[in-house]
Amino acid sequence: MHDIFISYAHRDDQSPAGRECGWVTTLKHWLTVALGRALGRDADIWMDYELVANAQVTPTLIDTVRSSRALLLVLSPSYQNSEWCQRELANFLDNNPPGGDREAVFVVEQYPVDRLSLHPRLQELTPVQFWVPDANTRTPELLGWPVPNQDEHNPYWEKVNYLANLLANHLRAPLVKVLQRPPAAAAGASPVVWVAGPAPRMAGYWDQLTESMRLRGWTVRPVSRDGYPQDGVAALREALDRDMDGARLLVQLLGDEPGARLPGSDATLATVQHAAAKALQQSCSGMKYLRWRPPEIDLEQVEDPDLREILFGATRCGFEQFRQQVLEALDHLKPPPPTAPAGDGMTICLAAGEKDQALCDEVGALLVERGWDVVSPSPVPESGENPQTFRETVDEIIRNSDAVVVLYGRESHLWIEAQYARTVRLLGRQNLALGVIEAPPGEKPPLKIASRNLQTLDCRGGIERDAVAGFIARLGAEHHG
Repeated sequence: MHDIFISYAHRDDQSPAGRECGWVTTLKHWLTVALGRALGRDADIWMDYELVANAQVTPTLIDTVRSSRALLLVLSPSYQNSEWCQRELANFLDNNPPGGDREAVFVVEQYPVDRLSLHPRLQELTPVQFWVPDANTRTPELLGWPVPNQDEHNPYWEKVNYLANLLANHLRAPLVKVLQRPPAAAAGASPVVWVAGPAPRMAGYWDQLTESMRLRGWTVRPVSRDGYPQDGVAALREALDRDMDGARLLVQLLGDEPGARLPGSDATLATVQHAAAKALQQSCSGMKYLRWRPPEIDLEQVEDPDLREILFGATRCGFEQFRQQVLEALDHLKPPPPTAPAGDGMTICLAAGEKDQALCDEVGALLVERGWDVVSPSPVPESGENPQTFRETVDEIIRNSDAVVVLYGRESHLWIEAQYARTVRLLGRQNLALGVIEAPPGEKPPLKIASRNLQTLDCRGGIERDAVAGFIARLGAEHHG
């Protein structure tokens, strides 16, 4: 299994004159270096150098995509127009359903693309933008092209480091299969927070803040930092009204740039957004509107009077301090999850040893089909993964599940008995919903567990779908009862 599969259009990796490596290959090199520092081990990053337009896509290549821990997508118009890139993406998404607040797709934006044209699961992700608008023409300029400038203050290195840390956080987590009920059976849409479209110098802060929000389950509007029309006040206000509708919190990140005046008006993007946010705050009781400015901004040096007025009321502190303030506000606003009725809506920790992973996939799919959510932690740490972190994460999964079901197929009976002891230690006997499903083969050592708390189902002759579903329902009913 590879850590990361890089999905890109080969046109975006063409080498500039006199250079051996293209832009994507160069990014892979520096990302490998930065990830190695963050993980404390070599990162296994895979990208295909041979496949060209209309080349045959082999089953081996498809398997490589599906089995990678994360997909790093280099987004550009060429990527959108590449049939193979879209197949890579579809295969990865099909094999990696979204789990909780984690998404295994990371987007590098090499060139601006219409977000609404993307796959629905990509529209809510915050890309790491590797281009900046030209100061005069506002046309996109690719960072690190034709080669990255070695200046440590070059924003290219900031982007590489930020991307490496996002990926490292994902790779440090234990490998867990998360199977969820179909969308029709899932809970309602996540709550909305509005974050004003930023000035260019605030774009990196916008990315970091909105990524934190999405990881906590919030829907961020607008979906991209440059999503608002700037061809007139009326069109901008219409878009703002649409995005602010239903928002629970309003946030604006402010710099010392007034921005260009909108056509036919003295207003700027920043001032129109501020006016709309203030109006909504005043009309909705309890609505919070949080503004931030970097501490180094000197208001006396800000020449634009309208921008200076907005900055005057903004929180002046370090960005990380403001980010925590926003996240705390969101934690207070998010409603608690509804209580599921007995025997329904449970989250099940489905545990299986290394020899029973195929059985785990079969039973997990059955349970999801019947309406339960299933989390199946890996039986062993990944290569290079901290064993202590792995154990602590699996323990947390067990504590937060409504029931623990252990599969006893070809795995050693000692492993099954160890899982029972571990669950009892974590949950205690009074709050225990623990079951064992004995699967084929039929001939194997009996479990040496004598307990009234343990429920067992004999499926050694083969997995019976209705019997398994009834067993789980009874386990949940007894627990909630």
